[in-house]
Amino acid sequence: MRRLTLIITDDCNGRCDYCFQMRKQDYMSFDIAKKAIDLVFKPGDTSPEIYFYGGEPFLAFDLIQQVVSFCEKRFSGSPDRPAYFVTSNGTLIDRTMLDYCVTSNIQIALSIDGNRQAHATGRGEESFTRVMETIRLYDAHPDYPLQTVSVITPHNVECLSASVEFLFRQQVDTLTLTFQYESEWNQGELELLQQEYRKAFYFLMRKKSEGYNIEFNELKPVSIYKPVFKCTPGHDGVICTPGGDMYGCVAHVPWSRIAWRNNTLHRYEALCLGHIDRLSLAVLNKRKEEIYENQWLCNQYLRHTPETACRDCAYVFRCGVCPVISMAESDDQCLVNSWVCAINRMLYDLSDEFWSVSVDIALKKHHSALQ
Repeated sequence: MRRLTLIITDDCNGRCDYCFQMRKQDYMSFDIAKKAIDLVFKPGDTSPEIYFYGGEPFLAFDLIQQVVSFCEKRFSGSPDRPAYFVTSNGTLIDRTMLDYCVTSNIQIALSIDGNRQAHATGRGEESFTRVMETIRLYDAHPDYPLQTVSVITPHNVECLSASVEFLFRQQVDTLTLTFQYESEWNQGELELLQQEYRKAFYFLMRKKSEGYNIEFNELKPVSIYKPVFKCTPGHDGVICTPGGDMYGCVAHVPWSRIAWRNNTLHRYEALCLGHIDRLSLAVLNKRKEEIYENQWLCNQYLRHTPETACRDCAYVFRCGVCPVISMAESDDQCLVNSWVCAINRMLYDLSDEFWSVSVDIALKKHHSALQ
């Protein structure tokens, strides 16, 4: 394994309307963080990665500093030092924190849902003002990448293309778009999503063809010969909760508010690999096999909707939809909500369209260079 995600706190200073996580004032101790690092990483491991996750990780900024300091000593004789990543709502980061992240090579993914209207819809006006203040701090570090994550919801989808143009003007280096799958999308919202996503993507493709260096979801088509979805949690990395429970995937952590309301948290708890105090690497690997190898998560033929529906679906050999998305609310934990399938089918269709356009752009540039 080369990746460890430390959920250093479940606490958060934000109150996003669409957040799926339960809010608890749990904070990871330095002792648990050290044990997780010692468990996962062994001498000679190449390209280790440590992700700080929350909640809002900058509420536990002191622990981030402790972990980085510990790792710099622990990996001092290793050919590869860890790479660090943190996902943040961006409202607590001050100049001192940002300077530390720059000098310590910690990459930050800032959560900003787009322009003021889009962001305020789910996160509030004050959140937008504060995250924009954080973005202005990046001006002092022109070589430090500005990376953003935007959540597209039924309530802000009308702002999607305008939001992408807004983020481009902020000189974002990496722009990631994600979807809120927990809320139902009606047909009108799905149609608007397709229109807005197409406009946003063509804008980014045009800017990239003009020479702007921006990374984004390019929706390159998946080979039709790839197998259908098969869950592989824990193969490359594991997750440690504030209390020391280990999981194979962030999606398996029992923190869903919907699951809490529906009394289905036990489904997630059953996916726990064990507690850090009672795990060796051998026991952890064995536990992963026990949980996943013969369970519905890994059954690549039964799938996560009724078997006939998946068997007759034209996208079955391209589908990467995770069944955990709907595990919190469905009586049948193999059943994914219809709008989740609809969104992904839309992306597969657009990927074919976009890929042909991007190839055409590349060919035109090549021919121009030859003339």
